[in-house]
Amino acid sequence: MEQIPDIRMQCPKCRREFGMDSVYCDDCSAMLEPVEIETTSSAAEASEEKRTVIIKMTSPEDAAISEEKIEDVAIENLKADIEDKFVSTLLLELDQLQKRLGAKETHLSGIQGNGAGSDQREYLTRIGSAEAEIDNLLKKITRIETILDNLRDQIGTDISRLEARIATLNKPGLSGLFSDAGRYYRMLSAELRTKKALLEVIQKKQPPGSVSPAKNLKPLVIAAAIVVAVTVSVAVYVTSRRQGTAAVAGPQTPAAQKTGIAEQDIVALLEDIKKANLSKDISLWESRYSKAYLATGKRQGILDQWARVDYRSLYYVVDDVRTGGNSANAVVTWRMELASRSDGSTNTVEQRLLADFILEDGVLKIASVRKQ
Repeated sequence: MEQIPDIRMQCPKCRREFGMDSVYCDDCSAMLEPVEIETTSSAAEASEEKRTVIIKMTSPEDAAISEEKIEDVAIENLKADIEDKFVSTLLLELDQLQKRLGAKETHLSGIQGNGAGSDQREYLTRIGSAEAEIDNLLKKITRIETILDNLRDQIGTDISRLEARIATLNKPGLSGLFSDAGRYYRMLSAELRTKKALLEVIQKKQPPGSVSPAKNLKPLVIAAAIVVAVTVSVAVYVTSRRQGTAAVAGPQTPAAQKTGIAEQDIVALLEDIKKANLSKDISLWESRYSKAYLATGKRQGILDQWARVDYRSLYYVVDDVRTGGNSANAVVTWRMELASRSDGSTNTVEQRLLADFILEDGVLKIASVRKQ
């Protein structure tokens, strides 16, 4: 009986193997290529050793695609990923600054609405302080918006350049998808999609956490469809080569569900923590911490804190996000305006914390928090 070919994705540099849903090597950042794992009828077959054969489809167009060109595009793809993270950080910061600005403007309106009262000097001092804080926030917002405008212009130029380069290439068919020319075409197309997505995000100026899940799901559905199509086409190609005639691929095993933690997941978690503190919702607060963390008695600590103070405002900034599989960590800076429940006095507290995150029962939770 003819065996179903075992197709995997492999790095052409380090030969590390990946699942069919992978595109780039984690170590080398090189575009992966499909390989067929075949068994032999010799003694090696008895010991279940496997031989890797690289499927290489050549065409006249491949001769024009040098390895240097492919490496250049790989570097440009990495730059696009860096731009993506940079833009996400800028938009998060811009969103937080705009929220702080709104709160400060409301605060200033409240001072002006109450009037000078009996102490004119104190009234003018409070007005001056509030206006100075608003002016400082406006300067920061203007600086970030200027950076985003410059990025928008640069990315627009990059998109025009990429579209012009792609227009000079022949779009590869299914049989040529993994040739050198096919790899080059796919890498340029991937960079173009990233640039267009970045441009759209910058134009809308939406923080990463505000993008709707349905919108995030659309590219994943498209990517999954591409993976299935590629898997079927490669299986058909290999089987037809073995039999010498055209063959039809059988049912494909669905790709394993991808797991991992994204920066927007961390932002969504911190939004819940913020909401829980502002509304003093202990159930919501507990739902975002791991079982091991809650077992240390932190629940009582937060209840004691809520009994002493109320949150007038609460902001956060996320820096240095590092993800790896089902765990991640990031530096989170919290700025809190607290009001004492005993005497009504207020003070502002800023904490810079290193937080560790894990996936527990499929839900992102905080595993540990320590001061930096």
